[in-house]
Amino acid sequence: MLYVETKGTWQQIGQQFGESLRTTLHQFVDGFVPWMHTDATRVAIAAGKLRDYCRKAGCPEILDESSGIAEGAALAPDMVLSLRFLTELGLLAAPSCSVVFLADSDHGASLSRNEDIEPDLSVEVQVCHTARPSDGPATVLVTYAGLLMGVGMNDAGVGIGGTSAHAQFMDAKPVGLPNSLIQYAALHRCRKAKEISNWLQDRPFFGKPWVAIIADASGESFLLEVLPNLPVTIVPRQHSRNWHSCTNHYQSNSDLIRRDPAYLQSSYARAGRIAHRLSDHPMPHTIKNVEELMGELSMPGLCVSPVDLKLRTAYTTTALLQERKLRVREGHPEDGGRIAEVQL
Repeated sequence: MLYVETKGTWQQIGQQFGESLRTTLHQFVDGFVPWMHTDATRVAIAAGKLRDYCRKAGCPEILDESSGIAEGAALAPDMVLSLRFLTELGLLAAPSCSVVFLADSDHGASLSRNEDIEPDLSVEVQVCHTARPSDGPATVLVTYAGLLMGVGMNDAGVGIGGTSAHAQFMDAKPVGLPNSLIQYAALHRCRKAKEISNWLQDRPFFGKPWVAIIADASGESFLLEVLPNLPVTIVPRQHSRNWHSCTNHYQSNSDLIRRDPAYLQSSYARAGRIAHRLSDHPMPHTIKNVEELMGELSMPGLCVSPVDLKLRTAYTTTALLQERKLRVREGHPEDGGRIAEVQL
């Protein structure tokens, strides 16, 4: 895991980020999207549309930050902007992660997530970026180097953790705004989970389908189900539960889920283990216990066999929302990797 902290104007934040990760960003482009070096026309068309989306969403600071990254990393501005929305361009493999929210842990509201990705270059370009802009909330975000989309929290105690989810059907024609702007607006525009759910009402988005939990320090949480070109489905937490969770399937409609036995086995095995530990035979809501649970949900692990498994847990994050602190446990839980903490 690479750790970067930036501050100042958005242009300065981008330049500091680009300078710190210049080698990593070039490695990322060369490893995942080498065509960007040779197909400038395709990149320019994508970048032009993305600029319009950012302005339409009321997020012009993304353009300033991206310009700074391009300057600091010595990359073309169009390339950097396109790179930041790579999930919408459909050029990255979709991870299958687990997310658990506790409203009442021994550290207050907490949001934990496993990052399950291919054990290749993907692991080497993961970045934990703490940004302290002069005109907006401080945030900490964990994602691929350069991407706009990720998981993390802001200094108001709003957190987001998500996972990709394959659907039976997907309309490829873009409608609405890129999915990455959901998370960006959530962390940079909203101070409560309820504000995010209100902002998302009736808004269609495009990009890869996913599910996520939005939560805040007060203990409020919502499950989001995002399908291409449709308004986001918001699934409230059950009144009897002081926890929320998601794996890579749609809880509101089982007919949406891709009918693949191996995919479903992994998803439902992890979901079942979460329900067993938090509902059927509830464990005490401590950070120690939830991090132990995340270890049980890791790939491979107690719930997921290593046979034919393409993904591996690369790290686990736990956002302590009341304390405004992000804990990052590096590597697979069985490896006993170091724990780093970022304070906002």
